[in-house]
Amino acid sequence: MIKVMEDFGNPFEEDSQDLLVLDTKEIAPPGAVDALRHAHKVGQVQFDNFVTERLVDRTKPIEDDIHGNKLKIFGQLLQNLRQRASSK
Repeated sequence: MIKVMEDFGNPFEEDSQDLLVLDTKEIAPPGAVDALRHAHKVGQVQFDNFVTERLVDRTKPIEDDIHGNKLKIFGQLLQNLRQRASSK
């Protein structure tokens, strides 16, 4: 991992808006970038719902499960890599 970082230089001096996958040196698909940009908003909505339903309105018991968000951040990139590997 250190070698990869040395090859790319200082990431804080980079002006690109692309999201780079370090182990494959590929640019992440636009869907992954959008998912990361909106991840905080998705989590905040989930947190607000938790507080409202369990602590304020008390419409759900506090022990109820919290469902995952299943954001597809690198899913498409991994699928592309698997397709390449199987075609070799």
